[in-house]
Amino acid sequence: MNFELTDIAYSFYSNKKLKKKRIFLKIMRINAFIRSGKFLLKLFFALNLPVEWIFKKTIFPLFCGGENLKLSLKLVNDLGKKNILSVLDFSVEGLSNEKSFNDTFIEVKNSIINASNNQYIPFAVFKPTAIAKHDVLTGKLPVESVDYQNFRHRLIELSKYAAEHDVKLMIDAEDYAFQSVVDKEVELLMHRFNKEKTIVYTTIQMYRWDRTTYLHYLIDKAKSEMFFVGIKLVRGAYLEKENNLAQKGNYKSPIYSTKEETDEAYNNALLKIVNNINICELFAGTHNEESCMLLSNNILKTGLRKNDKRVYFAQLYGMSDNISMVLANQGYNVVKYIPYGPVKEVIPYLLRRAEENSSISKQSKKEIYLINKELKRRKNDNKQ
Repeated sequence: MNFELTDIAYSFYSNKKLKKKRIFLKIMRINAFIRSGKFLLKLFFALNLPVEWIFKKTIFPLFCGGENLKLSLKLVNDLGKKNILSVLDFSVEGLSNEKSFNDTFIEVKNSIINASNNQYIPFAVFKPTAIAKHDVLTGKLPVESVDYQNFRHRLIELSKYAAEHDVKLMIDAEDYAFQSVVDKEVELLMHRFNKEKTIVYTTIQMYRWDRTTYLHYLIDKAKSEMFFVGIKLVRGAYLEKENNLAQKGNYKSPIYSTKEETDEAYNNALLKIVNNINICELFAGTHNEESCMLLSNNILKTGLRKNDKRVYFAQLYGMSDNISMVLANQGYNVVKYIPYGPVKEVIPYLLRRAEENSSISKQSKKEIYLINKELKRRKNDNKQ
């Protein structure tokens, strides 16, 4: 499979949009700019500069779907025509209070309804930190406490709502400090709602050295207790943060010391899940060409159809289009992960993703190369 077929990769983009994308990918390669982004944002807002308008006209449409579910549907439908599915992620960085949790709860329910009515949206998604206080997720509060019970109630109601509307529900991963509580609760949800089909998906970050053991445990548990397990598999997004927290807390970092170890763990996890596809479903979130090649080859090797609904490839909207479009063109199930929300409130999310994604510089370099290649190809075609 050739991931440098730029005519396929960028068929979704006009020359103007490709050039704009190239500019911002170059900016994203400047670490100093990304790291100072939050400070600059606060400064610009304090000076009453038109930050929201600038983002809306520049970065926002390149990496986000719209300011609400309805406005995001045009992008969803346009991608659908290219055989690309969508996951709409309400990417507002919420506050830790009951009003914020309830607002997110309602928004996720709306996203479930929205997905049930659109053939191009097979999943809904949310982060546990958007519906629960940190003290709940760190295990500082007993299960019997009101705040913990509110968290559990929201989890159950959203899972129940997804099951009623036949929509797959992904629960995102969190920091190391939060993940144990999340794992425990999501296992209960899968045991309850995944008896007949896979509704609830957990997220496993393979840059953690303990996650291979957890993956094997989860699959064994599903087999023995007779439920299906949905797995969103990612490498991980909090590398620097986790290492810094471990150093400050004087405990061993939960993250592999090298990228090579993470890559090996991720690829082995892909094979483990596909080899247990009768009880597992896979949402492979990766921008890594080698991992995508491995998974696509293994799908064929095991005799699965390319479009088997138990296996999805996924990339962030606005990134790695060479992977997404080529896989979709070959007939595989491909999903774009699309952030949405009010521009002003999504800006911090975009900056955080850029800051946390340690591999963004390498990805951006490759994409800039491919965009230049495609623009040159189009120019030469026009000359002929």
